[in-house]
Amino acid sequence: PSPQRRAPAPSAEDLRWPGVRRCGGAEGGCRAAWIARRHDTYGFGTTTEQVKAAMVKLRHAYDANPRRYTDVPAGWPLPVQETRVHRTAGSLVLSGHRHEPVSPYEWTTRMRGAIGGTLFTVEDDMHGSAIRESDCAAELVSYFLAGRLSQGCQGVAAP
Repeated sequence: PSPQRRAPAPSAEDLRWPGVRRCGGAEGGCRAAWIARRHDTYGFGTTTEQVKAAMVKLRHAYDANPRRYTDVPAGWPLPVQETRVHRTAGSLVLSGHRHEPVSPYEWTTRMRGAIGGTLFTVEDDMHGSAIRESDCAAELVSYFLAGRLSQGCQGVAAP
């Protein structure tokens, strides 16, 4: 399966399926249950546990060799240049979703270790949800208005 595929949030029809309805977002099970229901499309397993195990295995494989999962444009004329990161005096907020498979939380904490900044933790498994939840969005906006930021928010509640 392609590591670039992203599963959308469960629909009303999906929520009628027992595995999705009982999932519980704190463990990232909603998305895993949705993917398991579509095993013919994604090929990660037919149960939530199988999908979670496959995602962990894929994450470890990506960490070991990210270039294997990255498209390089054919015929690109310029040589590869390594990206160098460093700390700066500027203000920076890094947002990480604790249970999200698309960009694992561990990557956010490692990046903060490399470049500094403030870590804003969202306790869900849904990429980009912070701006869709009013409490989370208000926390982020307060940073731009007053320079203050809490440690995070709950994010999207499990169905």
